[in-house]
Formats: sequence, structure tokens, C-alpha cells
Amino acid sequence: MKVRTAITLSAVIVAAVAVLANSGLLQPALAQPLLDEGQLQADEPDGDQLPLFRFFMKRMAARLELTEPQREEIHTLIETQMPTLKPLIGQLMDSRKRLAEINNGDTFQEEETRSLVEQQSNALNELLVAKERLLHQINQILTPDQRTKADQMRGRFEQRVRRWLDS
Repeated sequence: MKVRTAITLSAVIVAAVAVLANSGLLQPALAQPLLDEGQLQADEPDGDQLPLFRFFMKRMAARLELTEPQREEIHTLIETQMPTLKPLIGQLMDSRKRLAEINNGDTFQEEETRSLVEQQSNALNELLVAKERLLHQINQILTPDQRTKADQMRGRFEQRVRRWLDS
């Protein structure tokens, strides 16, 4: 069950980015380079709607020592994935809203709930595939040394998630 929670957490991260893109909140962040070497602060006063997302992207870029062409190519990959993610996030948002509506009454609507949960499951599966596709594409841009560093960073992140799940 904990592995499923970790997978769901991963999908939620991808979904959060996609929800922000779908709502238009990602546009200010995408208008600026996600991976520039600017100030690495989580709280940016410039009105950026995604300061934490930008912070982590900048931090990863700095730790991996990405070149400018690599930064631009990764930025383009992220932008390219948004049209794939938006409809999936729309499905998740619609089914979540419908679940709240139908189960707010006096009786539990099990059949419709199961149907909506299955739709959400399918959308989450597609989001996970999109995330893995994006990670694969990014991995192709990295040098062997950068891939090693990225693997180590992912390993440390997974350890933190596992500690959280075990607590």
C-alpha cells in the first residue's frame, strides 16, 4: 500500500503542475526560463505563481550543472508535455468535482463512485506514463555524469519519501 501511495504522490506532483498549466497559472512561470541560474530562493517576490516549482527546477539545474542548450531543451520538453497533461488533469478535476457532488447527499452512490474512480485511475495511469516519458526524454539530454547525479538525487528523494511513509 505504501508503494501505491508513493506512486500516487508522484502522479500528484505531475498533476499539480498540469492543473496549474490548465488554470493558466503556469503561464507566468513558463514565460520565464525554468532552469536559469538566477537566485535560488523558494520565495520569489516577483509575483511568480510557481515559486516552489521554479526553485526545485533551478536547484536541479544547478546541481546537475546543465549547460544553456540543455536548459533550453528541457524547458521545451516540459512545455511540449502540457497539451498531453491538460486533458488528463481536466478529467481528474471533473471526476473529483462529480464525486464531491454525488456523495454529498444522504446516500452513497457506489456504482457511479466506482465508475468515476476508474476514470481517475485511468487518468492517473496516463499521467504516470507521461511523467516517465518526460524523465526518459530529459535523461537523453543529460551527460553520463549528469545521469549519475540525477539518479543519486532521485534515490535521496525516494529515501525521504520512504522514511515519511514509514513514520
